[in-house]
Amino acid sequence: MAIILALGVSFGIGWAGSPRRLVDADMYWRTDLSHLYGVGWAFDSYVYPPPFAQLVALVRPLGWPFFVGVLTFGLFAATAYYGRRWALLGLALGFALWPVWDSRGVLSAPLVYPVIGNLQPVLVACVVAGFRWPALWSIPILTKIGPGIGVLWFAFRGEWRSFAIALGTTAFVAAVSFVLAPGLWWDFARYATANAGAPPPIDVMPVPLWVRLPACLVLLWWGARTDRRWVVPIASGFAALALYTWTWTPYVVAALWLWTDARSSSKHRIAADDTATSTVALKPV
Repeated sequence: MAIILALGVSFGIGWAGSPRRLVDADMYWRTDLSHLYGVGWAFDSYVYPPPFAQLVALVRPLGWPFFVGVLTFGLFAATAYYGRRWALLGLALGFALWPVWDSRGVLSAPLVYPVIGNLQPVLVACVVAGFRWPALWSIPILTKIGPGIGVLWFAFRGEWRSFAIALGTTAFVAAVSFVLAPGLWWDFARYATANAGAPPPIDVMPVPLWVRLPACLVLLWWGARTDRRWVVPIASGFAALALYTWTWTPYVVAALWLWTDARSSSKHRIAADDTATSTVALKPV
């Protein structure tokens, strides 16, 4: 993780002092609350619900260098958290493939997202951390929306307290945002409705949402009933409203980490049980 955090510091300082603007970070930075949503679905237009734009407006007085530096470091830190050693492998592949392959290639995605300033690593980290802190599910739900399907893990397991915390936090944040600027939410509703059937500005995988959502629900239900946490990032990643060809990659990296961590924990439990059994057997009777 130290290597990834060091990369975050390096890129953060570099972007903060560079005249070049990152594509996605610049889009977040340029959000204008008086005219947040455009007419069509453009490549560099703001498409999320209002809360994140309102947050950016609060930090704008601190300046672009501070914003892009902190954002970049945070994205690398989130990458380190959700993927651990698998994230390091993903970043290494990204660096290795960058000169010979399009930077938008699937295997380059773990590196591309923090480098361009996209929120994706934060959302994946929230999916992983959401098992422990359910309130974090409000972040994917109130940004890219689709990945929030993973919150149903709690419902399928009957963990109603965690489910209530996740949805309650989401409702609270949305309510505060609405009270502060109700017009933004009406604008978002009109924007989302008007562009529901519009083709995305970037190529997407040829599997429609109405096919992916039921599959993700079945996968989540199976994972919840069999205690397989690694299915949650898989389902969240493939439930993206616009499934770009590389969108799901960081979620798969997170699933690999959860899968290997679960196997390691299981082996340790078995070893501990065997040790305890052997100790009992050796006691004199």
